[in-house]
Amino acid sequence: MGLLFNSDLGKLILRFNLGFLMLFHGGETIMGTNNIPANTDPIPDPIIFVLALLGEVIAPLLMMVGIYSRVAGFLVAGFMFCAIMLRHTFGDMNHWFNTERPMAEGFGAHAMEAQLFFLCSALAVMMIGAGRYGLNVGGKWNN
Repeated sequence: MGLLFNSDLGKLILRFNLGFLMLFHGGETIMGTNNIPANTDPIPDPIIFVLALLGEVIAPLLMMVGIYSRVAGFLVAGFMFCAIMLRHTFGDMNHWFNTERPMAEGFGAHAMEAQLFFLCSALAVMMIGAGRYGLNVGGKWNN
């Protein structure tokens, strides 16, 4: 019965799920295998690399171990918001509602479900903190 009402365990599962999946997402960006489109050309590649390293690798690691989890959640949410606006909408918000695209390319929720999961989960971590399970470094910025 204790596991069903353990909010700290739920926070740990949320942090690990988000952090673990973001690490894979960030690995593709860092390695350059995720095909960043031309609409991000005004942003130099070194800046994209540093932002991706911070928002998709370092912040998720901090979140997973419970170090400044609220700050890490904020960084991941901010990065994903920018990524959605720059990359995943292709500069056109109608992309979300375009049902004429082939299913293989994705449209609507199919095109955005992972990105919105990352964004909303990061916002949740930012709002609820890390809980008791973790290194608990950061005081009010963690719990």
